[in-house]
Amino acid sequence: MDKDRSSVEIAGRRTVCIFVVLAVFVASLCISNGALGQNRDSVSGSRAVEATGKSEATPSEGKPESSLTLEPARSVYTNAQPLHKHYFRTGLETAAFLAIAASYYYGTLEDRHWYEYTIPKGSFEARFETGDAYRLDNNDWDSNVGHIAAGTGYYLLARTNDLSLAESFLVTAGASTFWEMFGELRDEFSINDAIMTPIGGFAIGEPMFQLGEFFQHSAPSIPNRALGFLFGPSAAIHRWLDNTTPKAPESVDKYCLTTDAWHRFRVFAGGGGNYSPDADEFRSEAQMGFDFEVITAEKFGKPGEASINYLDGVFNELSFQAALDGGTLVDLRFFSKTAFLGHYEQCISMDKESQTLRGSSLFVGLSSAFEYYNHSFIGMRREDRQAICDLVGPTLIADFYRCGLHVRATAELYPSFSMVTPTAGALYDETHNILHARSVYRFESYYYALGATAGGRVEMEYGPFGLDGRVRYHYFDSIDGLDRFEDSRVTDDIEFQDQRLGLQLTLFYALPIENFKLGLSAEKIYRWSDIDTMAWSGDETRFFGNVVFEF
Repeated sequence: MDKDRSSVEIAGRRTVCIFVVLAVFVASLCISNGALGQNRDSVSGSRAVEATGKSEATPSEGKPESSLTLEPARSVYTNAQPLHKHYFRTGLETAAFLAIAASYYYGTLEDRHWYEYTIPKGSFEARFETGDAYRLDNNDWDSNVGHIAAGTGYYLLARTNDLSLAESFLVTAGASTFWEMFGELRDEFSINDAIMTPIGGFAIGEPMFQLGEFFQHSAPSIPNRALGFLFGPSAAIHRWLDNTTPKAPESVDKYCLTTDAWHRFRVFAGGGGNYSPDADEFRSEAQMGFDFEVITAEKFGKPGEASINYLDGVFNELSFQAALDGGTLVDLRFFSKTAFLGHYEQCISMDKESQTLRGSSLFVGLSSAFEYYNHSFIGMRREDRQAICDLVGPTLIADFYRCGLHVRATAELYPSFSMVTPTAGALYDETHNILHARSVYRFESYYYALGATAGGRVEMEYGPFGLDGRVRYHYFDSIDGLDRFEDSRVTDDIEFQDQRLGLQLTLFYALPIENFKLGLSAEKIYRWSDIDTMAWSGDETRFFGNVVFEF
């Protein structure tokens, strides 16, 4: 009875804390929207122009021409409002976000099996004097993925308060570091969280922000409002508080989407199968997903010349796909990528006779990506899982137009920091003693890795036909010597190396029904897993037919 009463009291305290912090969060929005929030910097929301990178709304007389201006991607929208940087509101909202996390953290301490420090003094000494607090944690998989979601929240709060990409990333990194340094005082400083929270938050947050901006700058239809809130919830709330909701754009398509920025949205569903030559088994699967892209280079896909430098996310992609075998999830993939801080050039004209585009465009810059991968190989008892933060690397995106043919080629290369479940882990555990292995593997069956990612993509469109070829390679190498219990319990620091190569080719054909296509795809997955002296390799071949709605 006492135990039950204690549990009820703990739950009650947590509930009260969360409601109090939520009240503070709402109050911060209202206060910062009033007199305290009126002291802010203004940045022009005018549009970027080709060749010089100047604003159409700013007189150019007396100013030297220059293409070195870093234009905000949001300036592509003709109905964009002037930017107002709400630093104070960003601080209040971030503090409220951290307070909610703290209320949950300290409200659940009694439920935890262990923590490093019983008093703040020992925690501060380990952080600021000895340096012993800096470790890779052994949290469960979902908790660490949750940190990436928190990073996305930090980033969107800052970004939708009109802070720049760089400022928003600094807010995200600062909030994450503050939380690890001063929030979780009873635990070690988690190196993996300090890396994956800001990088993953940025790689997901910037495409979400750009998608939210696209829908919120489109016509105010119910679907656009819903999608605008889904991808940019904080932006929608801020605009409602500030009474700055954009007016209807000058030009829209039949779906009431703005034509100021290029977009391609695909939603698909279908079925197919998966064949494993190692197990000599076939598995039927149902597949569904979406692939959303928004490009905010002002002239992209239109006639005209341009030479502009961009800081914001210019090429943005957010995709999701899942496959089911009966009622069992056998494949889940989430991918987010933004290409930013680069130079965009184009020289495109319209052929008068054929009314088709002719010319080319090129973007050279940096990009960052996040990928969540969960796949069940036929015959394997443990899921193949990776959460991959592709940090920052060079990217090249080239488009060519001629006689109705459109070709796009993309190449990218990244260093990466990842969470990896080795495919051969279950086989290794059956024949080896892992009692003294690193704790994150012993308890949670995954490890942290440094590595590299290389990717490429070629797309072609001609008349009703389309072709999409993709290749993506990952290399993972375990990080040794930084386990949470490295100095006390780890005596067998097992080395892990994993690789994954994915090849995919999809053929599209436009159906007689407008905006519907048939997609036929073939995919090959190669997987290698090395644990100490044990090696495993396998591959699978997947085929799918999907009905694609493209708008």
